[in-house]
Parts: sequence; structure tokens; C-alpha cells
Amino acid sequence: MEELFNKYITERHVKESTSNLYKQTLALLYRKIIGNQNTTVRMTKTRDLFKTLNPNMEWVMDVDVVDNAIKDYSLNNKKLIYNILAPLLTTLGTKKGVEFGNIYRKKLFDIATIVNNQTKKQTITKTKLKENWVSFDVILERYNDYCTRVGNGGLAIDGSDRMNTAFIATSLMLLFCPRRPSALEHLKVITEYPFPPVESLNSDFNYLLITSQNNGKSVLVLNNYKTNTIYGRQVFEISTRLNRLLILYMKNRKKPLNSEKEKEPFLLQKTVGNSLTNQGFTSTGISQIIKKFITEELKIPNISCTDLRTIYITTWYHKKPRYVLEVESESYKMGNSVSEFTKTYIKREDEIN
Repeated sequence: MEELFNKYITERHVKESTSNLYKQTLALLYRKIIGNQNTTVRMTKTRDLFKTLNPNMEWVMDVDVVDNAIKDYSLNNKKLIYNILAPLLTTLGTKKGVEFGNIYRKKLFDIATIVNNQTKKQTITKTKLKENWVSFDVILERYNDYCTRVGNGGLAIDGSDRMNTAFIATSLMLLFCPRRPSALEHLKVITEYPFPPVESLNSDFNYLLITSQNNGKSVLVLNNYKTNTIYGRQVFEISTRLNRLLILYMKNRKKPLNSEKEKEPFLLQKTVGNSLTNQGFTSTGISQIIKKFITEELKIPNISCTDLRTIYITTWYHKKPRYVLEVESESYKMGNSVSEFTKTYIKREDEIN
């Protein structure tokens, strides 16, 4: 399966973060289809399941079975499934692969048309989001209440690394803006001042250059993110509050297991038990810890990172009349085109009141 998948992502120039998402999506679909008849498949961890997939892809060559497995998925998740299966089956190069690739390509076109038409109406299509809608101001209010309750800016000095990692990931989303989680996946930290020139930084990674010197002027450098081929390197100054929080977090974070101090550690590092590792989170993992933190600590259920982007942009847009230049600036900050910013993320006022 790895050989087929590697050929597929190479031909389509798929980014690493997207590749990881596709692998997880295929593994979960495989479990959904095969798991009821196969205990081993049902019990295998998702991250290990992909390696066991049969590369002939016959398990998705019964369209009715696939459609039944994803019948309760959102339209966007169905679109994702078809978007993976259509070219992957074509990559097989067999007659059946091409045949079923075309079938799923037609389904992708049909569902993309529905999604596009719904998007133009600026309605909230996700039932859970519509039921649990809150403004971004309310989310910030709950976040500030949490910070006050915990003290120390919201960082629990005696708390677990797992909790503080989730808190700092959420803080980036709320105190800067909710970028796609893939922008945080490759995020490294440099604390030595003066900072190196941003042009000299490894373009495979994103960077937080943080310091208490330089009048506390710290920056976020984005090299590796979904739309980097359009916007190139992006550099943003971060707020004083976020800067202080990041400095405190890095100062008090425990050293990873079996590791010397790294010059450029990942900001968000996985834990094993109660101990940090040198491994960074995948974008899926980042999405999960942020959603869990917002649900459990801010008491706002079922808000994904995509939902958070929608809530942030919609709240921002409806606060006051916006000039075109403001929309262009904010969409750039979010890593979106103006078209995607306005059509995909802004919802009508009568939908949110």
C-alpha cells in the first residue's frame, strides 16, 4: 500500500500534512467497512492500520458498501473520501481501478456542486455547528475565565505537559488567529536573540521567534502551510500577551525524554505517559487536542478547528462594515483567498442570531 500511496502523492504533489490526513481517512474508512467482520482490523490502532491495507483496493470497489459506510458523514467529509479514492484508484493503472476511479470522480463532482451551491447561500450546513454556535467573543470570554481560574496566564505550572500543550495550541488559535492546524504542525521555536534572518530559516518548517528583549517584539514565520505556493513566506508580529505566554511556556516546559536541549524544538510536542518526546504533533493530532480543550475546559462542545475558523471570520466580519482592504488583509492573515474567505467562512447574520 505504501508503494501505491507514495506514487499517488508524488504524482499529485501532495503536502506531508495532507498526506497524513489522507492516510488516516483511508484507515478509518477501511475500519468502517471491514471492521465488523474482522476483529484484528477493529482493534488495530489507526496509525498502524494504514500499513495493513490491501493495495489492490478491492475493498472500495463496491460503491454501495462505501456509500453505506459514509452515509452519516457530512457533505465535506464525503467530498474528502471521493477526492482521495478517485485519483488513488486511477493510480492503480488497472482496468477496474480506472473504472471505479471514474465512478468516484463523478460522485465527487456531484457532491462538490451541492457543497458549492450551499456555500454561496452562506448558510451553516453542519448541524452540530448550527446547534452549538457561539460568537468568537464568547469563546474568548471563556478562555479568559479559564486563564483567571488557573492563574499564571493560564499555564498550570504544576500541571501536566499534555494539558499545557493543549492550552498553548488553543492560545495560538485564539490570541493570533485560527490558522489551519497544518501551520502548527511544523512549528519550531527559536528563543536566542538576536534572531537569525528569516530568509535563512529552513523552509520546511514554520517558526516562532520569541524574546523578552527587542521590546518584546516577537514574530511568527510561516513557510510551510497549505497555500504557501500562493502567498510565499508570511511574517506576522504576535501580541505582547501571546509572547509572554510562549516565553513562560518554553521556560517551564520539561525537557523531552532521552534528549539534550534542542536548539529549535517543536512548540507542540507529543507526550508518552506524562513525559514529553521530541516528536511534533500531526495536524490531525493538533485538531484533536484543541477540540478537546475547548470542549472540556471552555465548556463549548463540538467545535472543530474548521468551525473555529468559521466562527472567527463570521464574528469579525459582522462586527462593523468592512472595507475591501480589510477583507484582503484579514484573509491574507488567515491564509485564504478573498473568495474562499467570503464564500466559505462568512455566514449570514440571520443564521447565527
